[in-house]
Amino acid sequence: MATAGKLYVKTEESSDTVRLMSACGRPLEAMCNVLGIDDVTLRKHYKEELKAGSDIVHTEVVGHLLGKIRAGDTNAMIFWCRTRMGWAEKKEIHLSTPAATMLVLERIIQSLPVEFHERVKIATLNALNDVGKAEQVAELPATVIEAEFEDGS
Repeated sequence: MATAGKLYVKTEESSDTVRLMSACGRPLEAMCNVLGIDDVTLRKHYKEELKAGSDIVHTEVVGHLLGKIRAGDTNAMIFWCRTRMGWAEKKEIHLSTPAATMLVLERIIQSLPVEFHERVKIATLNALNDVGKAEQVAELPATVIEAEFEDGS
């Protein structure tokens, strides 16, 4: 470690090291160990490198993705549309029987995190009971549900 009162000299190589380690999410302690300095010296001399580290890698990754998109890579295009533009494949399902409704709802529930399963099942059953009562009274047609599914559904 650099001792108090000793002059620290920043180099281009050490700047690159801090940028890379920051981009990779390495802790300050690890950077200090590699450079042989304390955290005060690190923050003082490498403020910009610490700030910009992850931005550099993110920009590079997005640049490669855009290159693939421009080259016509369909998978890259689909990925961009889904993650950056909010696109999703939707299917409209006409449910004609309570059994069909329960099968679809069970599939949707299984796609949720486990901690939500029980609460969603109870809420779904309550909603179906309410819909069933409303259909009996008003003689409404079968319910149409629009649901999002992962590929392969």
